[in-house]
Amino acid sequence: MFNTDGRWEPPSHASRLPFCRAYLTTILTAATLLLLQLTSVGAAQDQGLSGSFSVSYAFALDGTWSAANQQVNQGLVARADLSYEADGKLATLTLDPLGLRSRSASFEVREASELFSIDYSNTPADGLDPDRGDITEVQALVVARQDGAPAVQALLNSQSVAGANGNSSLIARIGLSDRYRDPFSGVSSLDWRASLQTTSLLVTASDSSRNAFSTSFGVSMAFGGERSRSLRPKVDVTWRNGVVEAAAGRSAEQNLRLRTGIGIDASQFETLNLGADWEFEHEAAWSTRDRQSLNIRSTRLAPLNLALTLSRASSAVEQSYAWGLSGDSKLTEALSVGLGYRGESGGSGNGHGVTGSLAARWASTAVTVRSSLEAGAMWRSDGTFSPDAAFSLAVATPSDSDFGLTVAASLKYDERLAAALNASGSADLGRLQLSFDTELGYAGALKLSAGATAAVDLIDLADKRLGLQLGIEARSTAGGSSAAAIDLGLRYAFGERR
Repeated sequence: MFNTDGRWEPPSHASRLPFCRAYLTTILTAATLLLLQLTSVGAAQDQGLSGSFSVSYAFALDGTWSAANQQVNQGLVARADLSYEADGKLATLTLDPLGLRSRSASFEVREASELFSIDYSNTPADGLDPDRGDITEVQALVVARQDGAPAVQALLNSQSVAGANGNSSLIARIGLSDRYRDPFSGVSSLDWRASLQTTSLLVTASDSSRNAFSTSFGVSMAFGGERSRSLRPKVDVTWRNGVVEAAAGRSAEQNLRLRTGIGIDASQFETLNLGADWEFEHEAAWSTRDRQSLNIRSTRLAPLNLALTLSRASSAVEQSYAWGLSGDSKLTEALSVGLGYRGESGGSGNGHGVTGSLAARWASTAVTVRSSLEAGAMWRSDGTFSPDAAFSLAVATPSDSDFGLTVAASLKYDERLAAALNASGSADLGRLQLSFDTELGYAGALKLSAGATAAVDLIDLADKRLGLQLGIEARSTAGGSSAAAIDLGLRYAFGERR
């Protein structure tokens, strides 16, 4: 727990006892019910229910309740991956893990394009700032769409950061939207959207708060009719109105944005897109921003595709221009390259630069790999040189495979270096099941969060299996603290293997 100074202090046995008792009672009750089901071998089981549930006891590898070890779970740990499917609905419950320190739980129900989900997570402090503690987040999301009715999306999100330098926020939003295809002669589509949103922010260090409430409504139309597509005009209008309450007082904000554009098939090979954007915003006084753009794309030299872009932007502060010429081509079915020139001119001077891109995609029945690399540099008239680069990699295997792997990696440099790697995988080897989940990130400091489990089925009765599970959890932050824990317990699985 955190003391009055916001620093972590290991909880006493007395303070942990009530929670541990409640936690233990819940886990043991669930485990007892599952074991009773295991003993009723002859009883009929709903084939739509499947998954696994485990109860383990974890301890830090150095065996202490030090501040660093508060990053990982100690004591009872539960994990679950349960699903139930019936009448086109799929319900899933995931606990990965649910412990005294690190907790992650999600419940989700899906049917076609409709969704109801609740997510909860508690992430221990990384140790970089002793005045910033655990991060707790709860989110509920509803997406509903009935035939002949608008789509409804409702979101509730709460996040808090413990400690003297912490904060808490609450966001509630509800939105409605709908689309009509070819509603009138000469109109190919009509879209409308409306939303209400309230936001609250509390900063602990300054004991200050900020509350905001806003409403918005927008409509967009694409013209051209059902058959006439050579000319594709479109218009989009959005109106937003809001009220903000802060320490400085109460203020009102209005925003009107008008976006127009037209796509023109000038010939069999050339396509033109023209766009214009005006934004009017009012706080203390009205201010205006506008932007115009022209894009011409040609496939006349196929497989080489050429694109020319011109744009102008204006605000109360400055006026700027940008232009570019690029080309891209597919070298093979799996590999494509691009090269381009870009320029800009504005109040801060002129600049000229180059860009290059490389994209690859390869797919088979066993794995799909996608990767892209974009790099460029800009030389400006004030003598500055600004390079930038971005790399991404995605690897995925089929969801119904006995060996599952998902990898998402990104690397970006734009004055600062940022990197992220998320990898998860599983393997079903009969009586042995393996899984792992790793997050590695860098944004000023290198952070690692990893977990892995191995389960062995000791008793296998038709579609019910009972066995042992071994898990490991590790967290590390460069310049902060590091900790690792191991847990051992029972795992019960039933239904079809997933």
